Amino acid sequence: MYCVVQEVEKRKENKNGAYKEIEVYTWSKNNGKREYNYCFGTERFERPIKKAYKINIHNSKREQGKVIKRQFYVRTVDYYDLIDYGIFEYINDVKDKLEYIAESLNVGVEDIEELIYTKVNPIQERIQKEFEQTEEYKTTVKYQEIIRKHNENKKKFEAVYGSDTYDYCYNVFGELMNADYLEELKERKRQKESGYQKQKESNYSNFDYNRYFSGYRNNKSGGYTENEKIYLKKIYKAVSREFHPDNPKGDNDIMKFINDKLKIEWGI
Repeated sequence: MYCVVQEVEKRKENKNGAYKEIEVYTWSKNNGKREYNYCFGTERFERPIKKAYKINIHNSKREQGKVIKRQFYVRTVDYYDLIDYGIFEYINDVKDKLEYIAESLNVGVEDIEELIYTKVNPIQERIQKEFEQTEEYKTTVKYQEIIRKHNENKKKFEAVYGSDTYDYCYNVFGELMNADYLEELKERKRQKESGYQKQKESNYSNFDYNRYFSGYRNNKSGGYTENEKIYLKKIYKAVSREFHPDNPKGDNDIMKFINDKLKIEWGI
Protein backbone atom coordinates (compact mmCIF):
# COMPACT_ATOMS: atom_id res chain seq x y z
CA MET A 1 0.00 0.00 0.00
CA TYR A 2 1.34 3.41 -0.92
CA CYS A 3 0.27 6.98 -1.68
CA VAL A 4 0.68 8.59 -5.09
CA VAL A 5 0.47 12.37 -5.53
CA GLN A 6 0.09 13.48 -9.12
CA GLU A 7 0.65 17.10 -10.12
CA VAL A 8 -2.09 18.27 -12.49
CA GLU A 9 -2.83 21.49 -14.36
CA LYS A 10 -5.98 23.43 -13.57
CA ARG A 11 -7.93 25.36 -16.14
CA LYS A 12 -8.70 28.36 -13.95
CA GLU A 13 -6.56 30.49 -11.68
CA ASN A 14 -7.16 30.72 -7.96
CA LYS A 15 -8.88 34.08 -7.45
CA ASN A 16 -8.49 34.27 -3.68
CA GLY A 17 -5.23 36.16 -3.45
CA ALA A 18 -4.61 38.34 -0.40
CA TYR A 19 -5.78 41.95 -0.44
CA LYS A 20 -3.23 44.46 -1.59
CA GLU A 21 -4.21 47.31 0.72
CA ILE A 22 -5.41 47.90 4.24
CA GLU A 23 -7.47 51.06 4.58
CA VAL A 24 -8.87 53.29 7.29
CA TYR A 25 -12.62 53.71 7.25
CA THR A 26 -14.71 55.80 9.57
CA TRP A 27 -18.29 56.65 10.45
CA SER A 28 -20.17 58.79 12.95
CA LYS A 29 -21.77 56.98 15.88
CA ASN A 30 -24.97 57.86 17.69
CA ASN A 31 -22.91 59.57 20.38
CA GLY A 32 -21.80 62.15 17.81
CA LYS A 33 -18.19 60.96 17.75
CA ARG A 34 -16.37 59.62 14.72
CA GLU A 35 -14.95 56.13 15.07
CA TYR A 36 -11.91 54.99 13.10
CA ASN A 37 -11.47 51.39 12.05
CA TYR A 38 -9.89 49.47 9.20
CA CYS A 39 -10.84 47.32 6.24
CA PHE A 40 -9.13 45.77 3.23
CA GLY A 41 -9.32 47.24 -0.23
CA THR A 42 -11.00 45.55 -3.17
CA GLU A 43 -7.88 44.72 -5.20
CA ARG A 44 -6.32 41.29 -4.63
CA PHE A 45 -2.99 39.78 -5.62
CA GLU A 46 -2.99 37.56 -8.68
CA ARG A 47 -2.25 33.88 -8.18
CA PRO A 48 -0.91 32.73 -11.52
CA ILE A 49 0.11 29.16 -10.62
CA LYS A 50 -2.53 26.69 -11.82
CA LYS A 51 -1.12 23.56 -10.23
CA ALA A 52 -3.09 21.13 -8.10
CA TYR A 53 -2.24 17.79 -6.48
CA LYS A 54 -4.33 14.67 -7.02
CA ILE A 55 -4.00 12.22 -4.11
CA ASN A 56 -4.55 8.50 -4.58
CA ILE A 57 -4.00 5.38 -2.48
CA HIS A 58 -2.67 2.32 -4.36
CA ASN A 59 -2.57 -1.24 -3.19
CA SER A 60 -1.15 -4.34 -4.91
CA LYS A 61 -1.43 -7.94 -3.79
CA ARG A 62 -1.02 -11.36 -5.35
CA GLU A 63 -3.95 -13.74 -5.43
CA GLN A 64 -3.77 -17.18 -7.06
CA GLY A 65 -0.62 -16.22 -8.88
CA LYS A 66 -2.03 -12.95 -10.21
CA VAL A 67 -1.18 -9.40 -9.14
CA ILE A 68 -4.32 -7.49 -8.27
CA LYS A 69 -4.04 -3.71 -8.17
CA ARG A 70 -6.52 -1.37 -6.56
CA GLN A 71 -6.56 2.39 -6.66
CA PHE A 72 -8.60 4.77 -4.49
CA TYR A 73 -9.02 8.45 -5.24
CA VAL A 74 -8.83 10.65 -2.11
CA ARG A 75 -9.12 14.23 -3.37
CA THR A 76 -7.39 16.99 -5.37
CA VAL A 77 -5.89 19.96 -3.52
CA ASP A 78 -5.09 23.32 -5.13
CA TYR A 79 -1.53 24.70 -4.92
CA TYR A 80 -2.63 27.80 -3.01
CA ASP A 81 -4.99 25.85 -0.75
CA LEU A 82 -1.97 24.04 0.63
CA ILE A 83 -0.64 27.50 1.59
CA ASP A 84 -3.88 28.89 2.99
CA TYR A 85 -5.20 25.84 4.83
CA GLY A 86 -2.71 22.97 4.74
CA ILE A 87 -3.29 19.32 3.95
CA PHE A 88 -4.65 18.53 7.42
CA GLU A 89 -7.88 20.49 6.83
CA TYR A 90 -8.53 18.77 3.53
CA ILE A 91 -7.90 15.28 4.86
CA ASN A 92 -10.30 15.93 7.74
CA ASP A 93 -12.98 16.82 5.17
CA VAL A 94 -12.87 13.34 3.62
CA LYS A 95 -12.97 11.18 6.75
CA ASP A 96 -15.81 9.07 5.37
CA LYS A 97 -13.83 8.31 2.25
CA LEU A 98 -10.74 7.40 4.27
CA GLU A 99 -12.79 5.05 6.42
CA TYR A 100 -14.11 3.33 3.29
CA ILE A 101 -10.57 2.93 1.88
CA ALA A 102 -9.27 1.61 5.21
CA GLU A 103 -12.08 -0.92 5.46
CA SER A 104 -11.56 -2.03 1.86
CA LEU A 105 -7.86 -2.64 2.48
CA ASN A 106 -8.33 -4.00 6.00
CA VAL A 107 -6.09 -1.34 7.59
CA GLY A 108 -6.60 1.49 10.05
CA VAL A 109 -7.63 4.98 8.99
CA GLU A 110 -4.52 6.33 10.71
CA ASP A 111 -2.39 4.17 8.39
CA ILE A 112 -3.97 5.83 5.36
CA GLU A 113 -3.53 9.30 6.87
CA GLU A 114 0.13 8.61 7.66
CA LEU A 115 0.78 7.63 4.04
CA ILE A 116 -0.84 10.84 2.78
CA TYR A 117 0.95 13.16 5.22
CA THR A 118 4.31 11.54 4.53
CA LYS A 119 3.85 12.11 0.81
CA VAL A 120 2.23 15.54 0.82
CA ASN A 121 4.09 17.33 3.65
CA PRO A 122 7.35 17.75 1.68
CA ILE A 123 5.36 19.17 -1.23
CA GLN A 124 3.55 21.57 1.10
CA GLU A 125 6.85 22.72 2.66
CA ARG A 126 8.35 23.37 -0.76
CA ILE A 127 5.31 25.37 -1.85
CA GLN A 128 5.39 27.43 1.35
CA LYS A 129 9.03 28.37 0.78
CA GLU A 130 8.20 29.42 -2.79
CA PHE A 131 5.27 31.50 -1.58
CA GLU A 132 7.36 33.29 1.05
CA GLN A 133 9.35 34.89 -1.78
CA THR A 134 6.26 36.53 -3.29
CA GLU A 135 5.01 40.08 -2.84
CA GLU A 136 1.68 38.70 -1.64
CA TYR A 137 3.28 36.96 1.32
CA LYS A 138 5.45 39.95 2.28
CA THR A 139 2.47 42.33 2.14
CA THR A 140 0.34 39.96 4.21
CA VAL A 141 3.01 39.73 6.91
CA LYS A 142 3.32 43.53 6.97
CA TYR A 143 -0.42 43.99 7.47
CA GLN A 144 -0.58 41.27 10.11
CA GLU A 145 2.06 43.16 12.10
CA ILE A 146 0.15 46.45 11.72
CA ILE A 147 -3.05 44.84 13.01
CA ARG A 148 -1.20 43.06 15.84
CA LYS A 149 0.35 46.33 17.00
CA HIS A 150 -3.00 48.11 16.65
CA ASN A 151 -4.69 45.55 18.90
CA GLU A 152 -1.86 45.74 21.42
CA ASN A 153 -2.00 49.55 21.58
CA LYS A 154 -5.78 49.45 21.87
CA LYS A 155 -5.64 47.05 24.79
CA LYS A 156 -3.11 49.20 26.67
CA PHE A 157 -4.99 52.43 25.96
CA GLU A 158 -8.38 51.12 27.05
CA ALA A 159 -6.90 49.66 30.22
CA VAL A 160 -6.22 53.30 31.18
CA TYR A 161 -9.13 55.22 29.63
CA GLY A 162 -11.88 52.60 29.50
CA SER A 163 -13.35 50.33 26.86
CA ASP A 164 -14.53 51.60 23.49
CA THR A 165 -12.28 54.68 23.48
CA TYR A 166 -9.18 53.93 21.39
CA ASP A 167 -10.91 53.83 18.00
CA TYR A 168 -12.25 57.35 18.56
CA CYS A 169 -8.70 58.67 18.94
CA TYR A 170 -6.38 56.62 16.70
CA ASN A 171 -6.56 54.75 13.41
CA VAL A 172 -5.10 51.34 12.62
CA PHE A 173 -1.72 52.89 11.76
CA GLY A 174 -1.44 54.51 15.19
CA GLU A 175 -2.05 58.01 13.85
CA LEU A 176 -3.88 60.41 16.21
CA MET A 177 -7.17 61.39 14.57
CA ASN A 178 -9.01 63.19 17.37
CA ALA A 179 -6.75 65.15 19.69
CA ASP A 180 -9.68 66.93 21.36
CA TYR A 181 -11.29 63.68 22.47
CA LEU A 182 -7.96 62.39 23.74
CA GLU A 183 -7.63 65.48 25.90
CA GLU A 184 -11.20 64.95 27.10
CA LEU A 185 -10.32 61.41 28.17
CA LYS A 186 -7.20 62.60 29.96
CA GLU A 187 -9.19 65.27 31.81
CA ARG A 188 -11.79 62.69 32.87
CA LYS A 189 -9.02 60.52 34.23
CA ARG A 190 -7.48 63.43 36.15
CA GLN A 191 -10.85 64.33 37.68
CA LYS A 192 -11.54 60.76 38.63
CA GLU A 193 -8.15 60.36 40.29
CA SER A 194 -8.55 63.70 42.05
CA GLY A 195 -11.98 62.71 43.38
CA TYR A 196 -10.65 59.38 44.56
CA GLN A 197 -7.78 61.07 46.40
CA LYS A 198 -10.15 63.53 48.06
CA GLN A 199 -12.37 60.68 49.17
CA LYS A 200 -9.39 58.89 50.71
CA GLU A 201 -8.34 62.05 52.51
CA SER A 202 -11.91 62.51 53.73
CA ASN A 203 -12.06 58.95 55.02
CA TYR A 204 -8.80 59.44 56.83
CA SER A 205 -9.76 62.81 58.32
CA ASN A 206 -13.10 61.41 59.50
CA PHE A 207 -11.44 58.53 61.28
CA ASP A 208 -12.23 59.02 64.98
CA TYR A 209 -8.97 58.00 66.55
CA ASN A 210 -10.13 58.90 70.06
CA ARG A 211 -13.19 56.69 69.68
CA TYR A 212 -10.98 53.64 69.80
CA PHE A 213 -7.69 54.65 71.35
CA SER A 214 -8.41 57.28 73.98
CA GLY A 215 -6.27 56.65 77.04
CA TYR A 216 -3.68 54.55 75.19
CA ARG A 217 -2.09 56.96 72.75
CA ASN A 218 1.01 57.70 74.74
CA ASN A 219 1.48 54.33 76.32
CA LYS A 220 3.98 51.70 75.32
CA SER A 221 3.43 47.99 75.19
CA GLY A 222 5.45 47.33 78.30
CA GLY A 223 3.11 49.35 80.53
CA TYR A 224 -0.09 47.30 80.05
CA THR A 225 -1.52 44.81 82.47
CA GLU A 226 -2.66 41.42 81.21
CA ASN A 227 -6.31 42.51 81.39
CA GLU A 228 -5.53 45.68 79.44
CA LYS A 229 -3.81 43.65 76.74
CA ILE A 230 -6.96 41.53 76.41
CA TYR A 231 -9.04 44.72 76.05
CA LEU A 232 -6.64 46.11 73.44
CA LYS A 233 -6.81 42.94 71.36
CA LYS A 234 -10.62 43.18 71.33
CA ILE A 235 -10.42 46.83 70.29
CA TYR A 236 -7.92 45.99 67.54
CA LYS A 237 -10.16 43.24 66.16
CA ALA A 238 -13.20 45.54 66.14
CA VAL A 239 -11.31 48.26 64.27
CA SER A 240 -9.80 45.76 61.84
CA ARG A 241 -13.23 44.38 60.92
CA GLU A 242 -14.50 47.88 60.12
CA PHE A 243 -11.57 49.03 58.01
CA HIS A 244 -10.29 45.77 56.49
CA PRO A 245 -10.09 46.01 52.65
CA ASP A 246 -12.43 43.01 52.35
CA ASN A 247 -15.16 45.16 53.94
CA PRO A 248 -17.02 47.18 51.23
CA LYS A 249 -16.47 50.29 53.36
CA GLY A 250 -12.94 49.37 54.30
CA ASP A 251 -9.86 51.47 53.66
CA ASN A 252 -6.45 49.99 52.92
CA ASP A 253 -4.56 53.08 54.10
CA ILE A 254 -6.32 53.15 57.47
CA MET A 255 -5.78 49.40 57.85
CA LYS A 256 -2.07 49.87 57.19
CA PHE A 257 -1.98 52.68 59.79
CA ILE A 258 -3.70 50.43 62.34
CA ASN A 259 -1.22 47.61 61.77
CA ASP A 260 1.85 49.83 61.71
CA LYS A 261 0.98 51.97 64.73
CA LEU A 262 -1.18 49.98 67.12
CA LYS A 263 0.47 46.59 66.89
CA ILE A 264 3.80 48.21 67.70
CA GLU A 265 2.56 50.56 70.43
CA TRP A 266 0.24 48.05 72.06
CA GLY A 267 2.46 45.04 71.58
CA ILE A 268 -0.33 42.76 70.31
